[in-house]
Amino acid sequence: MAPRAIAVGFAVLLTAAWWGGCGRSSDVNELVDDGRGGGSEGGGDGEIITDFEPCAETSQEASLVPVNMYILVDKSGSMADMGKWDATVSAFSAFFQQASSSSLEVALRFWPEGACDDMACDVDACATPGVALDALSNAAHRQALVDAFNATMPEGGTPMSAALEGGVQWARARQMAVGNSEQVVVVLVTDGEPNGCNEDIGFISGVAADAFSQDGIPTFAVGIEGSLEADMNAIAMAGGTDSGFFIGAANAEAELLAALQEIAGRSVDCSFPVPAST
Repeated sequence: MAPRAIAVGFAVLLTAAWWGGCGRSSDVNELVDDGRGGGSEGGGDGEIITDFEPCAETSQEASLVPVNMYILVDKSGSMADMGKWDATVSAFSAFFQQASSSSLEVALRFWPEGACDDMACDVDACATPGVALDALSNAAHRQALVDAFNATMPEGGTPMSAALEGGVQWARARQMAVGNSEQVVVVLVTDGEPNGCNEDIGFISGVAADAFSQDGIPTFAVGIEGSLEADMNAIAMAGGTDSGFFIGAANAEAELLAALQEIAGRSVDCSFPVPAST
């Protein structure tokens, strides 16, 4: 009996990865002779038959989705301790200037600052960035972000709930404006426990949970030395990013930069339409 053989070619081009990879290109399936007779290249046991033309071949290219990042940076008084603020300024400045970050669009909000503090707890104020959204490929925007860090000094409490509520409010408004054409993420950076406004970590993590479950907006939680690991993990888990990032005091600049790079990489979304069968 002549062997039966089917050859199918499937070529896939991918341009980006999301949350650990959106896929790999498929292999072309080789064909194996069943060893029960002659074939185009003989009838040995388990012999691979390779002289068939593909009966179908499809190429599809993934499309890169721009990332909009709202970064909430804690500038409370405790950030002045152990060189944490200097390390934070240096890490963010390096991150903004890296070529690998150039595809990101970033808005920046320090907290506590103005009415986004532990007294007023003004969510609308927390939803108003100190540096408005723009692309990191824009040199003027990069410089504005760096200048904002250099002009800021640590002071005040830790109104985490108001800050995150404001960040999510901004992110939702942005997501409504761009629809599914862009990915919006919130990055919360802090070295402390909630202090002022609503201090219940269940409430705070609930804000992140609602943003993720209702609007697909993930929240990344970065805990600098002094933060509670359990709090950061609760916020990250609720916000769809599994666990927090933790930055020690001894090597804070390098660890924070590495965390920001990983967050940027995980925030890059891609859409890959599956081609119809032919």
